[in-house]
Amino acid sequence: MILVYTDACRKRTGMGGYGFIIESRDTTLFHGGTLEGVTNNFAELQAVINALTKLIELKLMHDSVLVYSDSSYFVKGFNEWLHVWKKNGWCKASGPSGKQIANLSQWQTLDVLKNHLNAKAEWVRGHAGHPENEMCDRIANYCHENQVKVSGFILSCLAMPSMDLSHFIDQEININ
Repeated sequence: MILVYTDACRKRTGMGGYGFIIESRDTTLFHGGTLEGVTNNFAELQAVINALTKLIELKLMHDSVLVYSDSSYFVKGFNEWLHVWKKNGWCKASGPSGKQIANLSQWQTLDVLKNHLNAKAEWVRGHAGHPENEMCDRIANYCHENQVKVSGFILSCLAMPSMDLSHFIDQEININ
C-alpha cells in the first residue's frame, strides 16, 4: 500500500500553501508549493490532487493508495459524497433544486484519480502530534510564508521536524 499524507494552509490574503508526503515501499518523498486566490477547502483538495498526480508521474501505481488528511471536507467528500454528487450531476441534491457542489473541477479530478489509483482516504486529527501530518503542515506553511516550492527524498519523517527546508527549495524530483 502507498501512503500519502497531505495538508494545506490559507491565510487571509487568499494565498495558500500545500505539502504532501508519499511513502512507497523503500521511497519516501515530500513536496510543497504555493497557491493563489484559494479557499482553505480548495487548497486541501489541491494538495491531494498534486500528491496523487505525482504518484502517476513517478509511476508509483503498483499498490492501492491510502490518503491521510486532517480535512474532514476532503475525507468525507472522497469516501462518502463523491459517488452521490456524480450520480446527481455534480449537485448536492438531485432534481431541479440541486445546487452545484463547490470546487467542482477539483472534485471531478479527484474522482478520476481515485478510480485510477484505487485510492481511499482516512481522517487524522490535525495539530495532534501525528508526525507526517505535522510535517505536511510545516511544509505547507513554509512554502506559503516563503512563496517557494520544496521537494526531496527522506529516510524517515521522524527526522523531518529538525530539517532545514530551505535546502530543498525548487529542487526537482527525478526517479530513473
